[in-house]
Amino acid sequence: MGTRWASDLANHHGWAAQLLADGTIVDACASDGSQGGSRVAAPPIGWVAVCECGWQGPRWFRVTDVENEEVHDRHLYRSNMTLGPHESLLRADWEAHMRPRLAALSVNLAYLAWGAAPASQRMDAWLDLCLAVDTAIAAGTTWAAIGLATGVSERDARAQWEIPPDSLQRLPFK
Repeated sequence: MGTRWASDLANHHGWAAQLLADGTIVDACASDGSQGGSRVAAPPIGWVAVCECGWQGPRWFRVTDVENEEVHDRHLYRSNMTLGPHESLLRADWEAHMRPRLAALSVNLAYLAWGAAPASQRMDAWLDLCLAVDTAIAAGTTWAAIGLATGVSERDARAQWEIPPDSLQRLPFK
């Protein structure tokens, strides 16, 4: 098995898994197509970033001639099935998957800080929360996740924050 990519979120550690010719994804596979001492049905043909939550990234394919490497088409030259320095490309896929989830965590932390802020710091904490929401939306976080992070419905979250950030209408929850 390759390197596990750590996350602050439960059930969101990632890694590069091997892709077999029949479409099966396995954690690790020897170059001869064996896994754990037994022969698998299909040989490895590439890799895919995976996450404990079940997410799978786009597929990367191995080419055996350096002239055929096309990184933008996800074709990587490797003389064997080890990723080596190319692992960073798959990790980037996993990090893109993680970005909205980490942003939702930031929203939740800002929401908790706003709720616990003394009256003299409450408006600053609200502005921090608004910034966290704006950042999360820009990162691809859904309104449902924003709502979950702030204890309201998707509809209420959208109604609260889906207005221009500089609008005077953006007042704290009632």
